[in-house]
Amino acid sequence: MRKITILFILSFFFLLSCGSDSDDDNTRSESYNQDISSSSARVIYNPDMGFYSAETISVQADGSVNKTSVEKASFLDEKASYNSDATFNLIHLKIDISQCKNLSHLDLSGIDTLLSNLEKAEQTAVIRFAYDKNYKGNKSGVEPDDFSTILNHIEDICVLLKKHTKVLTALECGMLGPWGEMHTTSFAEKAMPVEDFKSTLKSISPNLNPAIDNGEVEIEKGYIVVIMEKFLSCLEGTELPFLVRQPNFIYNYLKRCENLDFDGENVPSSYTPKGKTYKLGIYNDGYLGSDGDTGTFLIDRKKEIAFLEPFTNHTPYGGELIGDYTLSVSDEQLKNVHLSFLNIGWNNDVLKNLDKKSANYTEKLSIFKYILNHMGYRYVATNSTIEQTSNSSIKIKLTLKNEGFAELPYHRTKNFKVYFVRQGEEASEKNALSASASGSFTGGMSSIESDFTLPSGLENGDYEIFLKICDSDGKYAIRFANEAMWNETLKANKIGVIKIAE
Repeated sequence: MRKITILFILSFFFLLSCGSDSDDDNTRSESYNQDISSSSARVIYNPDMGFYSAETISVQADGSVNKTSVEKASFLDEKASYNSDATFNLIHLKIDISQCKNLSHLDLSGIDTLLSNLEKAEQTAVIRFAYDKNYKGNKSGVEPDDFSTILNHIEDICVLLKKHTKVLTALECGMLGPWGEMHTTSFAEKAMPVEDFKSTLKSISPNLNPAIDNGEVEIEKGYIVVIMEKFLSCLEGTELPFLVRQPNFIYNYLKRCENLDFDGENVPSSYTPKGKTYKLGIYNDGYLGSDGDTGTFLIDRKKEIAFLEPFTNHTPYGGELIGDYTLSVSDEQLKNVHLSFLNIGWNNDVLKNLDKKSANYTEKLSIFKYILNHMGYRYVATNSTIEQTSNSSIKIKLTLKNEGFAELPYHRTKNFKVYFVRQGEEASEKNALSASASGSFTGGMSSIESDFTLPSGLENGDYEIFLKICDSDGKYAIRFANEAMWNETLKANKIGVIKIAE
């Protein structure tokens, strides 16, 4: 009978206890528990989080674009101390469709190629579409004259996005106004006639009965509500976070389409997102510029952030850091919105200044480094067990702590893969035997428990064992924030050693 001894060791693990052999020749039961003392101070780069670099991509009438690939991003100013030598995964795609605003439909073949290339490079992207030429902040003559053209374009955009959810961290609702931030221009600001509002929504969602107050002849933010419903309707069946510029837009949408009690002057009562509203979230391009985040919070900052908690606890949140409101004294403004991503290119002066300020709410880190270390999710293995359940089966149990501000976005579900590499050999695909493990990993998990069958071909000897948390095709792996755990070649976390002997 082949005997399998599980040693589950890492350089910083402490072995607490071990079980005993079963008397049954066919079934063994050994359990090895250990305590993992601390996390690494290392910056961890994972998909769907962190600092991003922004790329403006211009779409021509024939579908061609100015670039079909984006190099892996790095910090902009190499001489600045806050750069370190870091690179990161996330790209912000600002899609300029100004050249197509008079076309009845969009040709997005060039963007299709770009997203495919990003996926091949295992990069992730936040994406926004707008009619603002070159994203220069134009305030007049931006959108098409006919609102129905915008709705046609949204249909074309959603067809594209549904093909590329693997690469997309979130869709930012743009289309209107300078930088696509949904303000200033006529469709963003003017009210929509009631009859137009009702008939347009009916054409999008026939079963929807929008809430109209008695005596209303125009609907404030009506065009924005319609655009939100158009996107959500066209993306139905696709799990993709849908972010808008202000919580006020969410309130108005929920009032009209979900009958939420909202009078426009007070923060509405609590709301539990469900169905398509579960996708809703915020992108904040005025982050920490003032008490109201430079036009983000229009009623009451604290109450609005509390209202948004059921949305931001599972959707990505971030944007552009305009100032350092309260950051010097507290990290609350990072945690209470579950910060996931920020633009490394704006505002450089603020970011450099934060790298000079000590974060008095943490140890030996500048505020910038603290943000860099905790933005998004940051999972640390704190306790672990490997249990042999039979001569050929093993169970992995890991307890996790998330030290990040946010969770893995709700639309990401990861699978488990286990690699075995003979001790002393290079950990590579060539030298590894692999096994698929049961279960899946999603945001909000505090533990992992997975069973797998030992792969055939394991000869006697000691094998390092690696756990890979990734998409079904092996891409977009997640790294734990523990020292000496990550193997860059396998894109997997080393979790121990097993000894196989006759």
